[in-house]
Amino acid sequence: MTIKQTSTIMGLLSISAGLFISVFSFNPSPIIKYVLILMLLGVGAFAIITATTCKKNSVPSLDYWLTGIISLIYAVALILFVDSLSQFLMVTASFVLFFGIINFTFIFSVLNHKPKANLNLILIKGSTGLMAALAGVLILTASVAYSAEVSLMVLGIIKILVGLSFIAVTKYFVLPDLKN
Repeated sequence: MTIKQTSTIMGLLSISAGLFISVFSFNPSPIIKYVLILMLLGVGAFAIITATTCKKNSVPSLDYWLTGIISLIYAVALILFVDSLSQFLMVTASFVLFFGIINFTFIFSVLNHKPKANLNLILIKGSTGLMAALAGVLILTASVAYSAEVSLMVLGIIKILVGLSFIAVTKYFVLPDLKN
């Protein structure tokens, strides 16, 4: 598989989970947790597969390794530590915030990388990271101040946006970074 194919699959998995969570956000069910776990395991696996198809120490390799590891740890955390909707929202808010911070800070390491990354790549990763960090705070705040339904809707929307960024970012990886 090519990096474009695996990234597209990752994006479609994330978008599908986001749509599912958004649609069922006003009728929360434990199935949301299981759909998210399956999506995270899929994204994690495809991200690690993609990372191995990139040159070592390249921008795409680092990005996909981080995405894969975070996704797999998040899935395991949902499996081991979540028994209720409130726990689901706390774990989710934490990981979405963490993912956002990692993606936002990722752009600073990309700026120092040789060869220089495309500006569009930096903008996509930076804006996705910033939106995810804000969404993590919003999920946490909404679950306490408003309702679980609002938090789930925010989660669904950010999963859709992250999925779109997985697809969009592949256009801007420089070809010398790719093995194939």
